[in-house]
Amino acid sequence: MALQNLFVPRARMASFNVQLRIEDLNNVPPLNGVFYAKWKFQDHSGTTPRVPVVNREVRWLHAVEKIIDIPVSKDGMLTSCEFKITIKQEVYSHVHMKIGTLNINLSEYALLSGSSRRYFLQESKLNCTLKH
Repeated sequence: MALQNLFVPRARMASFNVQLRIEDLNNVPPLNGVFYAKWKFQDHSGTTPRVPVVNREVRWLHAVEKIIDIPVSKDGMLTSCEFKITIKQEVYSHVHMKIGTLNINLSEYALLSGSSRRYFLQESKLNCTLKH
């Protein structure tokens, strides 16, 4: 939990069960090696399995399910809660190259369920899209 959230009264915290699925990376050029995604939000982090490119696509179907607390501001709005995904390529078991990142504000999706979206990677030289 972030330092600024330590002093927020428990009555001003909203709990959410986050169910997110990192599905695939599209439009990937045929490259050697395997791809994986590292994700992080609040105190939770993890990685997807390492998967090779097949038909210009990397498919993970990796599910993330955690309960998180998001502070509510004094005006009744949820504060931002960033979910960060970093896509990396592993070549020869020891060289890890960053392909791109994606930052999603989970507060914007607090009351949505079952939605799936595709995003362009940020900080990327490839024209890849990530579906979650």
